Amino acid sequence: MNQNQGNNTYQGNNANQYNTPQGNPNQPYYPQQPQFISNKSRLAAALLCYFLGVLGVHRFYVGKIGTGIIWLFTLGCFGIGCLIDLIMILCGSFKDSNGAVIKVWLNE
Repeated sequence: MNQNQGNNTYQGNNANQYNTPQGNPNQPYYPQQPQFISNKSRLAAALLCYFLGVLGVHRFYVGKIGTGIIWLFTLGCFGIGCLIDLIMILCGSFKDSNGAVIKVWLNE
């Protein structure tokens, strides 16, 4: 009689019980999601955010029209949102309207 007779899930031949590539339960497995890179310039977005961020110009530049209008009428969400956006742009985690990360400093 098979030991796993009560288990109804198919695990295949090479599956491990911990769902990690190494099979080590002490090392968590976080699969990487594909990251799309925007064709927008990070330098342009950073400069627009620094000088005209309270007007939301950097958000219009990356295609976020809706939040650009909100930034325009609230003066960058009272300056706090503008500061957060500038930090995110400089760190390389700001995304455009398609969800692609703005990573490239200068476009050719």
